[in-house]
Amino acid sequence: MLGAREIAEDPDMVSKLTEFYWEIERGSGAVPVLLPWLPTPSKKKVRTAPLGDELLRLLTFAAGTRVQHQEATVGMYTMIAGVMHKRREEGRREEDTLQVLMDSGKSDPEVVQTMLGFFFAAIINTGIGSAWLLLHVANNPTWRAKILQVRLMRECRVCLCVCVRSCVCARVGSPELPTH
Repeated sequence: MLGAREIAEDPDMVSKLTEFYWEIERGSGAVPVLLPWLPTPSKKKVRTAPLGDELLRLLTFAAGTRVQHQEATVGMYTMIAGVMHKRREEGRREEDTLQVLMDSGKSDPEVVQTMLGFFFAAIINTGIGSAWLLLHVANNPTWRAKILQVRLMRECRVCLCVCVRSCVCARVGSPELPTH
């Protein structure tokens, strides 16, 4: 699993992590990068957390030094650091990426920063990978035909085979003919 089991299995934590992501995403784009001084709705004031100077510097850097990202970044950091702390407190180990990073000897801020990097890379690359996949399939007649063939397949209700248009059951006159 790429991430932390506790977060992946808790719908509330997934929802909160998603909110944090979209808060950061809303403040990103061409206008905030090219015109950072322009007063936009994403430049709202945020609460500052009582954090150490090093941690605040790290979070501000990770957030691209934009004020609107700070609260969401602190929220993400706190969520992942909280999972790490709870595991240590309970003496519990999991089989996931977070545990591997915790066992690597990296500091907590380094572990959290790596986890956040994985999270953002996974989101960004999923869309890019899907777009390239569709482009390659559209330009390759062989693969396009195979995908269309799979799309036309249906499971036979009698013999449970997967067929295209007809199956053995239909040819031998089965009373329960599949609907294909």
